[in-house]
Amino acid sequence: MIFGSMDYVEKYAPYLDYRVLRALEWIQTMDFTGLPEGEYEILGEDIFARISEYDTQPHDERGAERHEKYIDVQYFLEGQETVYFTPYQITYKLDVHAEMREDTLFYKDVKNENCVHAKAGDFAVFYPWEIHRPNCFYADKPDHVKKVVVKVKVF
Repeated sequence: MIFGSMDYVEKYAPYLDYRVLRALEWIQTMDFTGLPEGEYEILGEDIFARISEYDTQPHDERGAERHEKYIDVQYFLEGQETVYFTPYQITYKLDVHAEMREDTLFYKDVKNENCVHAKAGDFAVFYPWEIHRPNCFYADKPDHVKKVVVKVKVF
């Protein structure tokens, strides 16, 4: 997982895959003012973005998830949340009762989670070998968040 402020994204550039860097550059050049929720094409199915708004929830009400086909590049436009993360382990069991979505696998009984406090202007990159639990309360209270998730296809 990579986490930081978009104000300093240039410092990360030499260490990033060109596709992840392309996603971050797209974020930097976009004016998100007034853009509604939805999906936005960047490079066809290889790189695209989803804008969403939601209210954060308690940790125990959020699913721990992982993606196999896409890297998540998350950019926080408004609000704040806690994002939990941990390396994927084969011992983690799939949550077969969770609502399955495109390229999203949910896990139960995930252990040893770390967390970051994400606020407007921050970004996070999650790779297929990482489980993450986004959209959680920060400081034990809900907040309204607007976020862009750029999906970068794994080749």
